[in-house]
Amino acid sequence: MSLDDVSGCDSDPTVQISADLFKVARDAHQLQRSTTQPLEQRVFAPNYRLAVEVAGFPRLIVSLNRDLVLGRSDNFSDYRPDIDLGPYSGQRMGVSRRHAVLRCINDELYLADLDSRNGTLINEHRISAHTFYAVHSEDIIALGALRLRLCFVDAGTL
Repeated sequence: MSLDDVSGCDSDPTVQISADLFKVARDAHQLQRSTTQPLEQRVFAPNYRLAVEVAGFPRLIVSLNRDLVLGRSDNFSDYRPDIDLGPYSGQRMGVSRRHAVLRCINDELYLADLDSRNGTLINEHRISAHTFYAVHSEDIIALGALRLRLCFVDAGTL
């Protein structure tokens, strides 16, 4: 069942409450995004930052001056990824400790899966491990079941 299916369903009060809570979270998320609008393009210029968005959480703004590993930390290891998705229910959602890596090459942003257990998708397309794929502003990335939106943001607007 998709969220579109839920929104038109008035007979089940539990579903309606969930849809209302989703709307509140979405509206808060849109308000936060309005202060720094993402750039809808492919080029990732040196003055840009990457906004990592997970629904229901504040967006994370990062600089890409080197490769960044996306993954999760846990209580059983000292390893800490560059972008820690543990606080976003990463373990429950199937995010590996070292799940994927972001790399900027010639002013374009690329993502590679690091042979994760639950795989990586870009806009619903599964990618092969250890192969870099171009990502663009507003792309939806799934690490296991955790969905993220990657947005390019001009640092001058932050």
